[in-house]
Amino acid sequence: MTKPTSASAPRLREGGLSLVEILVGLLIGMIGMVVIFQVLTVSEQRRRTATFGSEAQTAGAIGLYTLQREVQLAGYGFGAADPAQTGCSVAAFDATRPSGQSFNFVLAPAVITQGASGAPDSITVLSGNSSRIVSQRAFTASTATTKTMETGGRSGFAIGDLIVYVTTGTPPACALVQVTALPCSAAGCSPSGSDLEVRHEAAGRFNSPSGASFATPQGFAFNLGSVNLPNQPRLTQWSVNGDRLVMTDAFGLATQGEGEISDGIVNLQAQYGVDGNGNNVIEAAEWSDTTASWRDVRAIRVALLARSGDWDREHCNANPQWTSGAGAQTFAMRSVDGSADSFGDCSESPPSPNNWRRYRYRVYETIVPLRNMIWGTAP
Repeated sequence: MTKPTSASAPRLREGGLSLVEILVGLLIGMIGMVVIFQVLTVSEQRRRTATFGSEAQTAGAIGLYTLQREVQLAGYGFGAADPAQTGCSVAAFDATRPSGQSFNFVLAPAVITQGASGAPDSITVLSGNSSRIVSQRAFTASTATTKTMETGGRSGFAIGDLIVYVTTGTPPACALVQVTALPCSAAGCSPSGSDLEVRHEAAGRFNSPSGASFATPQGFAFNLGSVNLPNQPRLTQWSVNGDRLVMTDAFGLATQGEGEISDGIVNLQAQYGVDGNGNNVIEAAEWSDTTASWRDVRAIRVALLARSGDWDREHCNANPQWTSGAGAQTFAMRSVDGSADSFGDCSESPPSPNNWRRYRYRVYETIVPLRNMIWGTAP
């Protein structure tokens, strides 16, 4: 009896990948890598745009908010000054100034200095901090180191106060002094025993050794407040320097807020709101770069131009404008390095990081009423 035999299974054919299959796989992998890198590039570009855009938005908002708060205080302490007194050049002295102890400033709430050919403007803001007196007081006698106030007029003045004296002449003479004593009661001082007297002797930081000279013995005093309090009188200058909004304290009293306020600010533009017809409304045609009468200035409008730090070779920005609408004004733009714009458009090849159009911009603007000046002239 023979044993049944089973048929042997056929032997499978063994082999690897062919060269064509390997090349096809590499091609598919390379295409996938290109797609991945393109997605990453687009994602990174969008992230950079959002990040730098957020930084520019924050810088512009903080800069405008800080400047607006400063301007809102403008004119405190001399808001009731007569038209002939406002705008006079105040002769001042500071014994601690490193370069030139004598300086001048304008007795006005906010002075706008227009930049040449569209360059950034600057704004000088003057405000006091007195909690005792914010109205003018007349003086009836004057020497180089003393002023005698009219009857009942010395109350509200304290040692350490900064006072602006204005004469009644035309044009008036104005000077800044610091109260050092009141009344004169020390042995040998002259005149002595005057309860209406305010002294500003050379011992004060803001008193010139030669004293304050006046053409006439009569005039008015405006109390800017004490240098001994945390919130001192302020004379601040706001400008754009090196793509930064900076603030300088011309009195040198501030201990905080010096130097840079916001980064990425490339332009500052400002105008006066002049109520020339006296209807208590600033009309479209009453915004001006200059003012003939400080008593007609009711507000200023300010615009900050913030630039994103992200250069986008595919982006071409239009010329930024402020005060949109019928009275829109265009910012005068320069190349990123500060030189004159020589590109004209975005046709340069390859795209240049020096072309301002390759960046994104945001405009932050507001109108700030000069409320201290408005209240000071209210009937």
